[in-house]
Amino acid sequence: MIPYKLPYKGKVKISLPFGISGSWACGWHVGLDLVGVGNKTIYPVAAGTVKSINAHGASYGNHVTVLHGDGTESLYAHLANISVKKGGMVTLDSPIGTEGATGNASGSHLHIEIHRNGYRYPPKKSTPANCTWVLNPAQMFGIENKKGVVIGMAKTNEPSAWAKEAWQWAKDNKILDGTRPKDNITREELAAVAWSLALMFGK
Repeated sequence: MIPYKLPYKGKVKISLPFGISGSWACGWHVGLDLVGVGNKTIYPVAAGTVKSINAHGASYGNHVTVLHGDGTESLYAHLANISVKKGGMVTLDSPIGTEGATGNASGSHLHIEIHRNGYRYPPKKSTPANCTWVLNPAQMFGIENKKGVVIGMAKTNEPSAWAKEAWQWAKDNKILDGTRPKDNITREELAAVAWSLALMFGK
């Protein structure tokens, strides 16, 4: 299978895990509910083609499905608005819409499902174990399937200790003349480091 990314760019909180029992038609929660902390724009979990828009019932509210290259189909439900058209190609950077509370939703969130070989809602009185075509999104994203879990904690601007030490070493050895320690360096700074090291070692 292809790698899957979280459908937000920023911090996200799980509001309802996948697979828990409840009053849904099939008896369990078929997807994963996520809430964006700050940024509410929804993106595809992988590149693909928009297969359908609002095709799977009013309970989902405004919803979109995307067909991916490995045959899986992802569904994005309860959107406040939709930014794509059926048949359109999408990448990881293509906004699908905005998190919302349309359909059967008690508050703003994204309900996401991932199905193998096309969308198919599970039958009544089924379980996740006997509906193997319904994939656990948390597992696909490599995150814990637990309510309240926050993913993608915001980074601070404070550089790590190793970055400060490396920056100081580069300054002391006249490899860099910058004064701003940070974790990431520009291409120009990287080139300067490589050039300086080549001169030091006579390459």
